[in-house]
Amino acid sequence: MGRFFTCCLVLCLTASNLTAQRADSAAAARRLMRGATTALAKGDTLAAADSVLAAARSWPTQPAYWFAAAQWQGLAGQPGMALEALAALKALGGGWQHDDPRLASLARQPGFAALRPPETPSRSEIVARLPDPDFHPEGVAWDPRTRRLFVGSVHRGAVILIGNDGVVSSFVPAGTAGLRAVFGVLADTARNLLWVSSGDVLERDGGVAIPRAPSAVFAFSLSNGRLVRRWSFPGGDAAHLIGELVLAPDGTVWGTDSEQPALYRVPSDSSRTELEQVALTHPDWHSLQGLAFSEDGRQAWLADWSTGLFHLDLKAGLVTPVAIPPGMTVLGIDGIYRVGSGHLVAIQNGITPHRLVELDLDARGTRLLALRPLDHPPGAGEPTLGAVTEGGLLFVNGSLWPFYDAAGHLSPREGRPLGEIRLIPWR
Repeated sequence: MGRFFTCCLVLCLTASNLTAQRADSAAAARRLMRGATTALAKGDTLAAADSVLAAARSWPTQPAYWFAAAQWQGLAGQPGMALEALAALKALGGGWQHDDPRLASLARQPGFAALRPPETPSRSEIVARLPDPDFHPEGVAWDPRTRRLFVGSVHRGAVILIGNDGVVSSFVPAGTAGLRAVFGVLADTARNLLWVSSGDVLERDGGVAIPRAPSAVFAFSLSNGRLVRRWSFPGGDAAHLIGELVLAPDGTVWGTDSEQPALYRVPSDSSRTELEQVALTHPDWHSLQGLAFSEDGRQAWLADWSTGLFHLDLKAGLVTPVAIPPGMTVLGIDGIYRVGSGHLVAIQNGITPHRLVELDLDARGTRLLALRPLDHPPGAGEPTLGAVTEGGLLFVNGSLWPFYDAAGHLSPREGRPLGEIRLIPWR
């Protein structure tokens, strides 16, 4: 029993380090998790479980902590508290499987059978399935003129084209101009360019961590996939990774660095070959992901997978955490897209079950008023990034991040989902 609890504590502390929430609540939660480790080392299982519950209460927007609290309270013989933790998880939109072995201690509790996880309806439609089971899609781009899809691959390190007839073909082969794992892809029809962000990760077929090749942003011709231009990080620093590319209203291309949290953009000076860092930052940035601009380009919203949503006043140069009402969570957002004044759609893969949500903001854009689930994409893979179209949001589903081992090797194909592109129509 002690060894089992030790493994659980290690996992929870690891998750804590990856999801360090802003301000004091997360710091207090991490201290409480360390206290749980100390209590377990002394053989005090109940104190350890109560410390995990206190951590969840300290960081109430973190679904993973509520699940851990339910698990530990059950194992410590406190089923009532365990069920309360599951109820708090459900209120955030998180779910669980009734046959999950981590909740086996609750299986015979009448209240456990009665407490059902949230329903997970899906109304998105499959637009395309990717035939390569090892492709690992991450980003998708849409060319409305030709009605073509472009999909980037982390594992293959390439970009494919899906034509209007549904035929899949190579567009930018692996290794082109130093291309490695592909993350963000962006169709810029005004300049006839396909923008691609790329960097090396262990999950790429042939990828290495040391020495790591620097991340870069590429521009390829939308007509034929030939390289037009390449931009690197200042000084060739390899400790960066642009995960998402976004076109601002003024035509500039912005990227979010998920590893050394900062914003970059492609310089307007055609003679420059290095990305330009944007003079905006915040101490609570840890893992930057999606970015969405207002129609006039004066403000934007930035998702940090670990710490939530931020408002950017681009005119004043101010960064403000978006205020979130109790009972809602915006942790674990990957892609984020503006769909109207005061309205965002976000792909939230940091919660189980994964979901797409609509976010309503106040007039200033600094406070969340409402959060509504739009879709729960089916399957064991992850939804990641999308592209706005007239008919709805196209998005990647079936990303293979959960199916790698620590060395970056994919698990056997059996049980792995095929990547797909789905469409969630506008209401």
